[in-house]
Amino acid sequence: MARQSNYRLNFSLASLFLLFLIAQPAQAGWQSFTIINGSLLIDVEIAGHPARALLDSGAALNLISSEFIAKHKLNFGKSQKLKIQGVFSEETVQTYSNIPIKLFSSELELDNVAAVSLNGPDLLLGAGMFKGRIVQVDYPNSRIRFLKKKAVNMSKHANVPMKRAKGSRFPAIQVEANGAKVWLILDTGNTGGILLKRSFALEKNWMSKSTLVTDQIAHGIVEAGHIEEFQLDSFIIGPYELDNVVVSVPGPNQEANVGRHRPEKTTGTRIKSGVQAKGIIGYDVFKHFVITIDYLAYKVNFHAP
Repeated sequence: MARQSNYRLNFSLASLFLLFLIAQPAQAGWQSFTIINGSLLIDVEIAGHPARALLDSGAALNLISSEFIAKHKLNFGKSQKLKIQGVFSEETVQTYSNIPIKLFSSELELDNVAAVSLNGPDLLLGAGMFKGRIVQVDYPNSRIRFLKKKAVNMSKHANVPMKRAKGSRFPAIQVEANGAKVWLILDTGNTGGILLKRSFALEKNWMSKSTLVTDQIAHGIVEAGHIEEFQLDSFIIGPYELDNVVVSVPGPNQEANVGRHRPEKTTGTRIKSGVQAKGIIGYDVFKHFVITIDYLAYKVNFHAP
């Protein structure tokens, strides 16, 4: 779903802090990643077998490919069954525990990993990978690193508003689209640009008779659905203005859960606090930036190198 977009800088002192941080001697710790069709993939090992993992800040659970389990005849301990909610569907899946992973030269075990038929990666690492640390994703140079929280004063250097999205624990950022301020869930697993609630786009009259709209099929990790796409006239994120930003909305008859996002464990507990997210934002916007995220404190900095 990714489309080309360009940015213009509205310069501010806050945007200088990433230049300072990246220039430090602490280049050690950077790990390379690969972008395939907008997905951020890193090399890992699962039970000693080479694998590819998708780093997805918009997923509450870790997922493992059921095909990968069958191919390597892996026998993990079964845990509970969970219902996971996708953008276009939901399903009940088996979870497994004590799954040995080698990630960035570190060895760990993952519990309550849901087995699904993944579209591409062998493993999906969700929001838990972002918690308790500062994560810096350098999209232009295809590299990522994890920093201790004391490494950066994010309260001072955050340059895009971020808050918890209502109904979830995901972080949402505030942007300006066609002059309207809107909250969007920050999702490194979204391979497109922006996916909005259809009702919101119609409310803002962004899909009038004169709007050039194209039909598409969107393929997610565990589902696919019908969407419609159009371009925004203007889009501002922090100190930057981007051109040619593509927006997707679910098709007129397509059921979709946009704004809470996937895949999320059904717990029966409703989280009422937070901002009302109208959609999600992903790779086609992120690809221009170095993004530094303090997930638990809901602080983020966008920097265009």
